[in-house]
Amino acid sequence: MKVLIATMTALSTISLMANVCTWTGGARDGKWSSPGNWSALPTATDEVEFDPGDGALDVTLDAVGLTTVSIVRVKSGKVTLSAVEGASLRATGTNTSGLDVAVDAELVMAVPLDLNARFNKSGVGSVRFQSTLTNTDSGSSYFFDGKVFIEGDANLSFDGTLGLGLGKGARAKVVVKDNARLRVGNTLATGHNDNKSAGADLIVDGDGATLTTWKLYLGSNTAPNRMSSTA
Repeated sequence: MKVLIATMTALSTISLMANVCTWTGGARDGKWSSPGNWSALPTATDEVEFDPGDGALDVTLDAVGLTTVSIVRVKSGKVTLSAVEGASLRATGTNTSGLDVAVDAELVMAVPLDLNARFNKSGVGSVRFQSTLTNTDSGSSYFFDGKVFIEGDANLSFDGTLGLGLGKGARAKVVVKDNARLRVGNTLATGHNDNKSAGADLIVDGDGATLTTWKLYLGSNTAPNRMSSTA
């Protein structure tokens, strides 16, 4: 386990109207590119929505190259997104963007994410990152609330700032485990200094897990913000 911090100090989104493309699975092949699997085949500005109920759903990003949407939303169940070699996903809209996972739902991201703008994880459900995430944007991205697991050989890299637990609902829990890496080029901030956020738990778990950041900022809100590491 490695935690590398250059310096440490104690420290709402607006959605534009977008088309919502709902997964129907009608083509029965699990492929993202099949029009029969969607209410409408997603384009770059669309939101995509999965709602398998109590079941599990496996979807393969099967087109080599970059596929762009605005938001990936999971309303229920467990959804696993994987990719063929050479395929990657970009989920960055103008204001609200990224991943939205409802309570009791889970999204497994086994697909590379190639980002160049603000990226959010919202909703109190869980996201498991198992591949790469590269965000070259120098601004701020957020894991607002719910659980985030960075696991296996996942490698997440943000050139800008990453905020954890800035939502006003359930507190955030972010776990870096196994041989996974989380790199934040600017500030990694937990909680918020406006006393309204629910706060965050940041856990680096295991000898192989690595967290690297220029500055770690533990917010001064009334909700506790905790960081722990195990080896």
